[in-house]
Amino acid sequence: MQNIEDIKGLIRRRIKIFLFTAIPLSILAIAVTFILPPIYVSKSTIIVEAQRIPEEYVKTTVTSYVEERLQLITQRIMSRDKLLEIIKQFNLYPDMADKYATETIIEKMRGNIVFDTVQNRSLQPRRGMRPSTLAFSLSFEDKNPSMAQKVASVLASLYLEENFKKREEQAASTSLFLQQEINRLKQQINDYANKISEFKQAHFGELPENMTTNLQALDRLNGELQDVNMQIRSIQERKIYLEGQLANLDVTAPVITGQRDQSMTPRQRLESLRQELMSLQSTLSAKHPDIKKLQREIRELEGQVKQTGTRPGSDSSSSQISNPAYLTLKTQLDTSDIDLRNLTEQREQLKIEIGNYQKRIETIPLVERDYNNLTQDYTNAQQKYNEMMNMLMEANVAKGMEETKFGERFSIIEPAEVPTVPEKPNRRKILLMGLFLSLGLAGGLAYLQEMLDHSVKTPGEFNALFNVPVLSVIPLMENQQEKELKRKRAILFTIITFGLLFMTLLLFHFYVMPLDIFMTKLQRKLLILM
Repeated sequence: MQNIEDIKGLIRRRIKIFLFTAIPLSILAIAVTFILPPIYVSKSTIIVEAQRIPEEYVKTTVTSYVEERLQLITQRIMSRDKLLEIIKQFNLYPDMADKYATETIIEKMRGNIVFDTVQNRSLQPRRGMRPSTLAFSLSFEDKNPSMAQKVASVLASLYLEENFKKREEQAASTSLFLQQEINRLKQQINDYANKISEFKQAHFGELPENMTTNLQALDRLNGELQDVNMQIRSIQERKIYLEGQLANLDVTAPVITGQRDQSMTPRQRLESLRQELMSLQSTLSAKHPDIKKLQREIRELEGQVKQTGTRPGSDSSSSQISNPAYLTLKTQLDTSDIDLRNLTEQREQLKIEIGNYQKRIETIPLVERDYNNLTQDYTNAQQKYNEMMNMLMEANVAKGMEETKFGERFSIIEPAEVPTVPEKPNRRKILLMGLFLSLGLAGGLAYLQEMLDHSVKTPGEFNALFNVPVLSVIPLMENQQEKELKRKRAILFTIITFGLLFMTLLLFHFYVMPLDIFMTKLQRKLLILM
C-alpha cells in the first residue's frame, strides 16, 4: 500500500507530463469554448384544430391520423429538393458552398431543424389507440438570428400549405374515385338494361310477369274454342237439315202463284204446296186457316205420292234448276259449307294459339331463373349506384369543406421570432467538460507512464528488490547544461503536442466533419446521456 511519500514522489516524477498534457488541452478547451460561434434558435408552435363543422353534419373524407400526415409532410419538406430550394432562397451556409458537397450541406440543414410534437396526455388512450397530437413545434438554428427566424417561418408555412394541399388532394381524389365508380356502375346498369331488353325480346310472353296474362289468354282462347265447336256442331246439324230438305225438292218445279195448275202431277203439286206453305209461314201464324188447309192438302198428296212410288227430285240431275225453293235451300247449304270451313280454320288457329300459350306457360319456370339473375344483377347495380351517389354527395360536401378551410387544419399560435439570446453553445458546460477531460487525460497519461517505468524509484523498492538495507539517499544533481537541455525538450514537447492537436482538428474539420457540426452532434448525444 502506497503512503503519502510515495504519492508525493509520483507527483514529483510525473508532474511534467501531467502539466505538459493538461495545460495545452485546457487551453484548447478554453479556446474552443470561446471560439465556437453563437447559435440562435427560432421556434414556431403550430396547433392542430379540429374541423369547425360538427361531424354529424359533414363527415370528412380525410381519415388518416394526424401523426401519419405529419410524417408524410415531414418527409416531403425534408426532401433533398425542398431543402435545397430553401438553401438557395436564403443563401444558407455560403462558407460551405465551395468546400463541401451538396449532400453534406443538406445534411447540415437537416441537423439544424428540430421537429417536436405535443401529445394529449390528459386522457388515457384505450388499448390499441394512439395518443392524439395537440400541437407541434418547428425550430431552426443558425448563426444569424434573423436568418433563423426567416427559415423557421418558412418551414411553418410549408407545413400549413402541405397539410392543406394534402387534405384537399385526398378529398378531391375521393370524389374522383367515387365519380369513376359511378360512371362504371352507370355503364354496368345500361349493359344490364340492354341484356334484360334483349332477353325480353328473345323470350316474349315467356317471362314470369306474363304468367297471369298467359293464363287469362289461355282461358279466353279455350272459351272461344268451345264457342267455335258449338257453332260448328250447330252448322253441321243445320247442314244435315238443309240437305234433307233439299233432297225432297224438285229442281224443275215451276213457281206457283194464286190458282194451282190441275194438270200438274201429284209430285209437282206437292212441291208447289210445300213452297206455298213456306211462303205463308213467313207471314202467318201456325193456327191460321190457310196454313192448316195447306198442311192438310200436303199430307193428302204425300200419301198419294207414296202409293205411286215416285221419288221427288229423281230427275233433277238431268233437268235445269228452276225451283226457287230449291235455289234458296241450295244457297243456304252453300253458305253453311262456307261458314263451316271458316269456323274449322278458326278452330285450327285457336288450337295453334292455345298450344303457343301452353308452351309459354311451360317455359316460364325455365326462363324465370335466368331472368331473375339478370334482374337481381340489375337491382344490385342500381342499389350500389344509389349508395355511391349518396357517398359522392357527401364527398363533394366534404371537399367543399376542405376547400373553404372549415376542416381540420394547422394554425400557428406562436410564430417564429428573432432570438435575442443564443441557444448554444453552452459555454460553461463546454468549459467544464473540456477542463475535466484535460485533467483526466493528463492524469491517465501520467499514471500510464508510471506503470510502464520499471526503474527503482524509492528506498523501499530497492530494499524489496535486493534485500539490502539503504543507508543513505543522494538526490539527483543536474548541471546547467542538463537543465537547459531538459527545458528545450519541454518546449519542443509542448510545441509538438499543440501542433499535432491542431493538425488533427484541422484534418478532422476538412476531411471528416466540420467542427461546429461535430460539436452540435456531440452536445446532443451528451444531453441525451445526461
